[in-house]
Amino acid sequence: MKKILSLTIIVSVIISCLFALSSCDGAECNHEWSEWRTVEESTCSKGGYRIRECELCGEQARSVDYPTDHTYSDEWKYDGAAHWHPAVCIHTNQTSGYELHNFVGNTCSICHALKASQGLSYRGDLALGTYIVTGVGTTLDAEIVVARYFSGFEITAVDPEAFSGVAGLKSVWLQQYITSVGDRAFANSPDLVTVTITLGTEYLGSQLFDGCDSLERVVFRGLVEEFYAIEKAEDWDSGASGYIIECFDGTIEK
Repeated sequence: MKKILSLTIIVSVIISCLFALSSCDGAECNHEWSEWRTVEESTCSKGGYRIRECELCGEQARSVDYPTDHTYSDEWKYDGAAHWHPAVCIHTNQTSGYELHNFVGNTCSICHALKASQGLSYRGDLALGTYIVTGVGTTLDAEIVVARYFSGFEITAVDPEAFSGVAGLKSVWLQQYITSVGDRAFANSPDLVTVTITLGTEYLGSQLFDGCDSLERVVFRGLVEEFYAIEKAEDWDSGASGYIIECFDGTIEK
């Protein structure tokens, strides 16, 4: 009987010790912490914080996260002189990797921008933050390249008659995202041989090539079916013939 009583006492003591080790008694709690949980994410302008809790007593611990750096686009943005990665956080005026183009021939080896013609004339839509090409301006280039950007903003359209009646003009290359080409944009330019438009063009105006007697090809940087999908004025090419439309997957005889 004494042995049973002694055994009972020993077991009780062991259980009491285990309970004491696995429970919390004020400052003597042997905390068993949960994983950190983010309560508020940090941003480029404001810090955040995380918490974790003791699974025994419920006490909380907090860890502060400092503001992060700005978040930048993976794509290059550029104008005629330089390229950069624009911020995509709320601080859209911030940039990363700004540097001048490194042109090899007519193409930047870093951002692949074409060497844009300098001196073209533009008009801006300040509300939209975009520009429209209005004419040749002061450029003397016989092979004009219209950039994707001007002063950091997208060029979205070519005005009616922008390149109309320009003697000595051999080619015009409209880079991506110039969505609309206005009526008679190239008309009566007698020396024009090639016009290049890109995927992203949505509208071609009327009589674009009226009087372009030297025109040999329109290069479309896309597929044939994508060219046919572009909205066009009924007389967009003025019924001109003898030139081809050159696409990635074939040509269209005109």
